[in-house]
Amino acid sequence: MKKLIVSIFRFVFWGYAMLGYLLLMSIVPLILLGILFKPLQELMILENVLALLEVLMSNGFVGFIVITFYVGQFFLSYYLYKWLGRFV
Repeated sequence: MKKLIVSIFRFVFWGYAMLGYLLLMSIVPLILLGILFKPLQELMILENVLALLEVLMSNGFVGFIVITFYVGQFFLSYYLYKWLGRFV
């Protein structure tokens, strides 16, 4: 029973980490595709990413903490996945 519960948590942490990695890595190709194709220019991916970073950086140290936690949550999830692997 313990292995089943640990395996469920491992699956959730692994899925969350992989989803985050895919979202973070998809930003660059979407920006490049937005430059080349007109329908993606309406989404304004590059402008939205730059606006988000500008707002976060204008808040100083708090913005830096938010950026760190936004990216770091996926790495923490993967670390928890690997750590729970010892119990299976």
